[in-house]
Amino acid sequence: MHYDKPLLTIEDVMEMFDVSRPTVYRWNRLARKGRSGFPVSIGDVKQGLRWSREAILAYLSANNPQAVVVETASQRKKRHSTALKSLRAKGVKIASK
Repeated sequence: MHYDKPLLTIEDVMEMFDVSRPTVYRWNRLARKGRSGFPVSIGDVKQGLRWSREAILAYLSANNPQAVVVETASQRKKRHSTALKSLRAKGVKIASK
């Protein structure tokens, strides 16, 4: 996908990273606090967040977001449950809470 606009909207960023709106808001909040390398937005939420196209493309190329996998709570619970079943099948005794 080719982005020619000098400033990107939140929808553009969501599409580029294939993430939800709350995720972009969280990334931006962490960036504003200096706790993330994600580019800080220009403007505010009420006016509409905008990002420099160059900053986003630089972040994309430097961080390879395709390698990042975000796991939902239900996915984590299922993975944990599967791991416990596997251990129990091998005879490992697991204490419950």
